[in-house]
Amino acid sequence: MTENVPEARATIASLQAVRFFAALLVALDHVRLDGSELAAKLGLPFAFPIFSGRLGVEIFFLISGFIMVHITTGENGWRTRPGRFLRERAIRIVPGYWLATLTVVLIVAAARLHAAGEAPSWSAIRLLTSFLFLPHIDPPFGLRVPILNQGWTLNYEMFFYLLFAVALAFPRRRGLIFLVTAFVALAACGQLISWTVGDAAAPSAGAPLVLAVLRFWMEPIILLFLAGAVFGVVRQHVSAKWGLPRCRHAIPISFLLIALYSCFGIAFGDAGALRLPVAIIVVGLCCMTAEPPEAGFSRAALVRAGDASYSLYLFHSHVFLLLAAIWRRTALSQVSLEVFPFLALAAAVCVSLAMHRLFEKPVSKLLRRLTGPRPRPDEVQFAARW
Repeated sequence: MTENVPEARATIASLQAVRFFAALLVALDHVRLDGSELAAKLGLPFAFPIFSGRLGVEIFFLISGFIMVHITTGENGWRTRPGRFLRERAIRIVPGYWLATLTVVLIVAAARLHAAGEAPSWSAIRLLTSFLFLPHIDPPFGLRVPILNQGWTLNYEMFFYLLFAVALAFPRRRGLIFLVTAFVALAACGQLISWTVGDAAAPSAGAPLVLAVLRFWMEPIILLFLAGAVFGVVRQHVSAKWGLPRCRHAIPISFLLIALYSCFGIAFGDAGALRLPVAIIVVGLCCMTAEPPEAGFSRAALVRAGDASYSLYLFHSHVFLLLAAIWRRTALSQVSLEVFPFLALAAAVCVSLAMHRLFEKPVSKLLRRLTGPRPRPDEVQFAARW
């Protein structure tokens, strides 16, 4: 059986599952660090495998590029205007990120009051840039991550959305040409600067701050968005001309590839030469195949987890921090620390599911009602999930 054009726009279950796997990779990477910090404070041994959070980020970027093409393409061109696109992206991304960032600010403020100023503080410019998805450059130290550490990836996401909105202002063919030209030119300029002046372009070397900020968006990692967009264009063409092949095992194959890399790829120093092909193969498999008609319990559960993957990405560090504080101050400190990562991850997944249902969905619905005009039902479905 093959997939027709209307089906091609349906939610892709395997891609949702892979989004959950990617968010889980980031959480696994961070729980090891938090567990090690907790062990150091308690003076206890702790061992946990190393996972590649970077692989999770690269999968996210590929999926983002694909989905933006997938949800905006109609039969004869773009099906979304730039303004509506940016509105839907802001509704989807901003509330959760602002809440996660504000929570960190409040936690640290409380810690400073409790510890008489020993907790870290941030400048007004770092607070502002963190909330506005802008890279923050501190001249003595160079590039600083946002207040919510994992928010650096959203600085790339929002930049991609802006460029994609520009592409939507053109006819589809010209818009895609603009997108390819812009991303390739930015990445090429970044490499040219690195080859010619190197560290001399860093703010610590006296280079203009504007150049340092622009260089953040010139890193080769931006090409992952472009690669994902190419998957979107190819999928539409193949689906319309020949139909997509069915693949019943896209989810287990993707999980197996990610697991194999997690088990053996790290031994090579988390090398991009191995990591990048894994990310491309996993996302490409899900993008270029059709879903089986039946939906079992496990697939439905993974889709639900994928729906909540953004909340998992944003709030897992909050859960780890809270659990570590409870662990230090209660009888849990007598429990083996080997249990900590599993409890922390289970709690983070539960919190993400609750945040998606109780915060993301109702806030998005409210903002769409307030900002109108009312989008079509299919646009709401895509915006809510992606």
